[in-house]
Amino acid sequence: MRKSFVAVTALALTLVATPSAAQQTSRAYTEGTVVVESYIRTKPGMFNAYMDYLKNTWKQQLEAQKQAGLVSDYYVQGTTDSRGPTDYNLVLVTVYPNMAAFDGLEDRAEPINARLLGTMQQRDQAAISREAMRDLVGSRRFRTYTLR
Repeated sequence: MRKSFVAVTALALTLVATPSAAQQTSRAYTEGTVVVESYIRTKPGMFNAYMDYLKNTWKQQLEAQKQAGLVSDYYVQGTTDSRGPTDYNLVLVTVYPNMAAFDGLEDRAEPINARLLGTMQQRDQAAISREAMRDLVGSRRFRTYTLR
């Protein structure tokens, strides 16, 4: 009994005297939100039609995901300095709370997508229609770092 008391006391003193991992690692930043940018080039004559899609379907979907806590924010940016006919003219921005938000995201978003966008067959048909309005040039994912 005495030996276990001594061992527990020694362990407790070691834990108190040893700096925690947070104290040992003094990073100059904290990890923050994750931003996904999708770069879009609207097809000739389709800018207004695509903006209507964004105003209705896309916004409705992102608002529902925001209410469910899946995304923190979203917005659209436009550029007037595209570098040629193959460059993007819109950026769709979606902000997620953190990198862990992507774990199981599709499963958590599925009920929202089914309610708003219909069956998978309907969603596939909508994707084909959307392709008539725009091309996805690419996308990027960024993590926000807040300096301490």
